[in-house]
Amino acid sequence: MAFAFNENLSGADSEESLRNTVEEERLLFEENDVIDYYESRAARGDDYAALALDVVHNRGLGKLANAWLFNNVKALPPEALENFLGGDTYIEFQRSVNIGLARAHFMAVESDTRGRFGLLSADQITEYHEVYFTQRGLPYTTFGGSFLGFRTSYWCAGCDTE
Repeated sequence: MAFAFNENLSGADSEESLRNTVEEERLLFEENDVIDYYESRAARGDDYAALALDVVHNRGLGKLANAWLFNNVKALPPEALENFLGGDTYIEFQRSVNIGLARAHFMAVESDTRGRFGLLSADQITEYHEVYFTQRGLPYTTFGGSFLGFRTSYWCAGCDTE
């Protein structure tokens, strides 16, 4: 069964379009401009970037991902929760997570040498999410794909398959 979010959302299919991160994206990355970074990636054919935008904008599948993140953070013991948020509000925390995961995506794209360079597989995306969350004291299953056991491309048919 196919879901609407599996389809190639960008319509871009140039083999060369994702080989290297363009200078504009590097600048957006350096400025922590998560929305414009993901919009640029999506316009160039990175279907995962379109899903990431849903998380940042708290819509569609992204709304579910944000609720799951909130539940994982809320489950921390009170002392750990206070240390985890560092005095920030949850909204500030969520923004820092969006920036952190955009940085992880950027670095994974930069170092990608599998399949179509610059286009990540579902497994590569899952890996950097799991590392990001466990380094912050959350379970690796904070990434929904890990929780459900879906280290596959069912949620991102436009991702690299290698």
